[in-house]
Amino acid sequence: MINSIYSKDLRDFGRRLTAYRNAEGKSRTNLADIVGVSQEHIWRLENGLRGCSRDLVIIISSHLNLDIEQINELLLLAGHHPVRKKGDSQRTSTIVSTKE
Repeated sequence: MINSIYSKDLRDFGRRLTAYRNAEGKSRTNLADIVGVSQEHIWRLENGLRGCSRDLVIIISSHLNLDIEQINELLLLAGHHPVRKKGDSQRTSTIVSTKE
C-alpha cells in the first residue's frame, strides 16, 4: 500500500509535470512520442498514479527545457535526490549528454 505522503508527492509531481508540459505547448501524445513512452504512461504520471524513474525525469526535463531548479523540484517530488552539484549547467542538455 502506498502511504499518503508518497501518494501526495506523486500527485504534486503530476501537477508540476502537467504545468511544465503545458507551458512548453506540448500534448501528452507529443511528449510521450519524444521521450519514448506511451501516452498512457504520461497520463498516469500526470495523475499521480505511477512513480517516475530518475532517468525518465531527466529525459522529460530535457525535452521541456527545464532549468536545474525545476529539474530538482521534479526529482524531489518523484522521490529522487537532486542533481545540483558545483559546476552543474543550468540546462538539462548537459545533464543528459553526460550520461550518454
